[in-house]
Amino acid sequence: MINLEWVQHRAGVHRMFPSWSDVKDEEGNVLVTSYSILRPDGNWSLMLVNRDENNPQTIRIAFEDSGNKDEASFSGEVRFVTFGSEQYVWINDGANSRPNPDNPPISAPVPASPQTAFTLPKASVSVLRGKVVDLK
Repeated sequence: MINLEWVQHRAGVHRMFPSWSDVKDEEGNVLVTSYSILRPDGNWSLMLVNRDENNPQTIRIAFEDSGNKDEASFSGEVRFVTFGSEQYVWINDGANSRPNPDNPPISAPVPASPQTAFTLPKASVSVLRGKVVDLK
């Protein structure tokens, strides 16, 4: 997922930017971690890790221009790819250890706007990739 979905493999320079999440548990631990890049093809790509093993987390995405503090969002179609406990679980059984299930990541196009909420499955790594308009 990292080389084929988040970044643009062998395509040039990627620019990484700070990103964060305010999704926390009752003890203040961050449940969703975020990693953002601007790819050579002009798409913004976020890798989001839902560290909550029991619950999906619903988030909204906002990009902030560090110079003038203007906010922007994904616009148009966003590619949403996720891989989590619904796709893969390791069964530890000594010499008979195996994955069950053992499925590929799930992907779907999602129409995006500033109001779009994305649901990250429990215990998952997800990538959101698309265009951001009005971001300098």
